[in-house]
Amino acid sequence: MKTLSTIFSTLLLGTTLFSASSFAMEGAAAADEERAPRHEPCKTLFVGAFTGAEEMSKRLRDVLCTNALRVNIHQDIFSEQEGVESSSDEGYTMESVITDFLASVGKPWTHKHGIYSLAEAVSNAAPRRDMDPSHSPRSVSFVNQIFFGVEDIEKQRGSMTSAVASLLSLCPSVEGLSLNLLTVDSHGLGALGRSMNFSNLRSLSLTHAKMGDEEVARLFSSSSFPVLESLDLSHNEKITGSGFRGASLQALETLDLWRNDVNAEGLLDIVSVIPNVTTLSLGANKKIDPTALLRAFYGKPLNLTMFILDCIPLKDEGAEILADPTFLPNLQVLSLSFTEMSEKGLLSLATRSSTKLIDVRGSVSDDKRVDLQTRYGLSNLFFGGISHHDESGQLLTLAEIKKHYSHMFSGR
Repeated sequence: MKTLSTIFSTLLLGTTLFSASSFAMEGAAAADEERAPRHEPCKTLFVGAFTGAEEMSKRLRDVLCTNALRVNIHQDIFSEQEGVESSSDEGYTMESVITDFLASVGKPWTHKHGIYSLAEAVSNAAPRRDMDPSHSPRSVSFVNQIFFGVEDIEKQRGSMTSAVASLLSLCPSVEGLSLNLLTVDSHGLGALGRSMNFSNLRSLSLTHAKMGDEEVARLFSSSSFPVLESLDLSHNEKITGSGFRGASLQALETLDLWRNDVNAEGLLDIVSVIPNVTTLSLGANKKIDPTALLRAFYGKPLNLTMFILDCIPLKDEGAEILADPTFLPNLQVLSLSFTEMSEKGLLSLATRSSTKLIDVRGSVSDDKRVDLQTRYGLSNLFFGGISHHDESGQLLTLAEIKKHYSHMFSGR
């Protein structure tokens, strides 16, 4: 049976590597893997396939005495079939491989990973630990680095999010929470809510979490977020925006909804609850069109200073709307990479002198760019593509953008 397992393991490893590579290309998952707030000293708890509760509880007592804690869920899920005995490792033949395979047909699989021992480890660690809030993490980040077999083990053992939530009961002063590549469904949200107080959060990141409008609505209806300043729901792919309806986000300053399914109606719901947001990312939401932008934003008393609309086919019609200086008049940074705008659209945008930096990467060829800049100047258009996220996947602040691209702001 070991021979057959070896063959399957090789095939699965290839699948895993391909999946990981594709994921990185799609959503820059590598950049998303570390979401602890910038400039915070951080300790990491590694949870592998065979990490036991006793070992984990010992590690917890050390890593919990920090400002920022990151939990990396790594190694492959261990799977075995019940009641299947392996053939001898020596002198195996193709006949024995086939025999092992036939013997395994119909036998149930058992899936194991150390993350499901976390609740027991937390229970063991809690009685021995000083629960002084000043000695516990202010930010906690969970990163799932497993790309294969997650669906199978969650069907058998329950949500990984429910498993990791228990750790938050030992973090009473947490202000920043990040879950990346962990499914956040109704059960996961319930487990998180039972383990922590959402109302203390200043930063919340639930990315690649397979969330839809139902989960977003439940998040806002079951908890209050009076001090939440940053919300990242990027790469969920299913959020249309309707889940924001009725939410109270008065303190929110940064909202990242990159690569979701936001549509015209959902955009209205989002705009209605972000009166104080200064940075908004709606990139790669391809159902947003120029008419939806005009309807949702024009004339609204918003404070947006940075607006990211990359990878949306807004074309020249969108450029005409965005060129109007009365449309979101406080904008200083406008990111429009790969929005299918022609020379006509670029010339319209260039008249918006109040916006210091307009990123139009991917609009025209290099030769055409040089020609346009020679003839028209276009001093506020940037063709190089701005980096509006840091190495951990967090949106940069306006101050950081100004520092990185100071030549675009100098003398303006």
